[in-house]
Amino acid sequence: MWRLGENLTEELEINKSFTKEPNADWIDEADENNDIINGKSVALDGENLRGDGLYLSVERNTKNWSTQLEYTKIYPLYQTPLGFATQNNLESIELEQGYQHFFKEEAFLKQMNFSLETEFRFNYQGLKKYSSINAGAYVQFSGNVESFASTLTYSMKSLKALMLEDWTILNYLFDLILQKKFS
Repeated sequence: MWRLGENLTEELEINKSFTKEPNADWIDEADENNDIINGKSVALDGENLRGDGLYLSVERNTKNWSTQLEYTKIYPLYQTPLGFATQNNLESIELEQGYQHFFKEEAFLKQMNFSLETEFRFNYQGLKKYSSINAGAYVQFSGNVESFASTLTYSMKSLKALMLEDWTILNYLFDLILQKKFS
C-alpha cells in the first residue's frame, strides 16, 4: 500500500500460483467438451497448473467525501494451495462514492452518510456475469439512535446453469443502542 499525498492511497497485489494436482478419483472424469480450461482438465490427474492474480485499488478520502476504485483479475488456472481464492476466471471492477456529514455536537442530528456503489464482473472471455448497484443512507441521532436504509439491485447471468436473473433487495434498519456509564 502506498500513500500518495494527504488524501490518496494505492494498493497493488500481484500473485502467481504454481500448483501440481494430486492423482485422485474423487472428482469425476472431465467432459471433453466442457471441462477443459486452457488445455487442462478439471479432473485430478497430476497436471501442473500455473495462474496469475492481480488486484489494484485506488482510494481518495477527504473530510466529507470518499471514493474507491478496485480492479481484480484472476486467471482461469490461478489456484491457492489452501483454497482461499474461492473463484477464479474472473475480472471485476468496483466503484464506490460516499459522502459523510458531521453536525455540531449539541445538535439532534449527529451524522449523515450517503453512498453509491457499483460492481461489474466478467469471465475470462469477457462475458458479463454479474453487475450490481447499491445505494445507501445512514443517519445517527442524539441518544444513540441510528437508522440505515439501502437498496441493492443485482443482475446475474450464467449460460451453463441457464440462470438469467435480476432482483432488487431493500433493507431498512432502526437501531437504539442503550449504554450505561461505568465509573
